[in-house]
This record gives sequence, C-alpha cells and structure tokens, in this order.
Amino acid sequence: VLMLAAAWFLSGRLPDSTLFLRLLLSIGLPVIVAAAVLLSRVSRRDLRLLMAVLAGILLLLRLIWFPVETTDYTDFLRPWANWYHAHGGLQALGRNVGNYNVPYLVFLALFSYWDVPVLYPIKLLSTVFDLVLAISLSRIVILLTDSEKRGAAVFLLVLALPTLFIYLSLCVKC
Repeated sequence: VLMLAAAWFLSGRLPDSTLFLRLLLSIGLPVIVAAAVLLSRVSRRDLRLLMAVLAGILLLLRLIWFPVETTDYTDFLRPWANWYHAHGGLQALGRNVGNYNVPYLVFLALFSYWDVPVLYPIKLLSTVFDLVLAISLSRIVILLTDSEKRGAAVFLLVLALPTLFIYLSLCVKC
C-alpha cells in the first residue's frame, strides 16, 4: 500500500502527467514488488523466465517515460549538451560547463555527437546505471545469503523503487 501511495504521489509531480501514465506507474510498480515478494514460491527453473518478464516490464515502464522533459533537462542538460556540440564535443571538456561531475560531463560531450535529441541517451544512461545498481545489489545479497531467489527479489525491488524510478528515469538526475 505504501508503494502504491508513493508511486501515485510522485507520478503526480511530473509535468503533464496523464491519468493513464500515472495509473500505469502506480499499479505497475507495486505489482512488481508483490511479484518479488512471491518469488519464494516460484520453482528455480521458472525463476529466470519470471525475472526476465518482470525486468522487461520495468524497462518498458521506463521507456514510456523517456519523452518526458523536466526543467533540469530543458534548463541545464540540453543547453550543456548543445554547448558541447557547438564547441567540438570532447575537445571542449577542458572548459567549465555545468556543475555536474566530470564523468557525467564526458557522457554529455559524447552524446552531443549523436544525431538524436540528447534526452534519449541521457535517460538511457540513467537506465543502464539503474540496472548496474540492481545487479550489483542482487549479487551482494546472493553472496551473503546464498539464495538466488532473495537476490532476484532485491533486483526487482531496486528497479521498482518509486523514488529511484522517478528520480533517475523520469527526471534525468544523475
């Protein structure tokens, strides 16, 4: 219930969020969490298939939100990427642009070479690091507990956290 309330509240904070997308986020995330809790009842053979399906749903939920532009993107990230594009991409890294950490600015400079709106590679980068976090934490749990099912549950729970989901996937925070 807490997950449902948090997802509904946080999704309402998004600019131009439609009722359908709010419902999808609000219902989808708690369903994934419920599935993670029920993983203990799944046979080991079916665990990987179930994990692939649920992870796919979580990634699809992120993709649905890729077109959403927030003020962080329009006021900062897009202008910085455009500046890198206008000044030679990686060659411009020595100049003081933006106040994010250097590795993130390197990614922005690299994205400035792509012939797509920079919003999509930025959100893709956030999604990749969401996956890295989920995989890393699940591996730690597996090592500590010797339970693949607990590791799978942690993987899903990390990807389904509303704060992480919204902060990284929707608001393009780093």
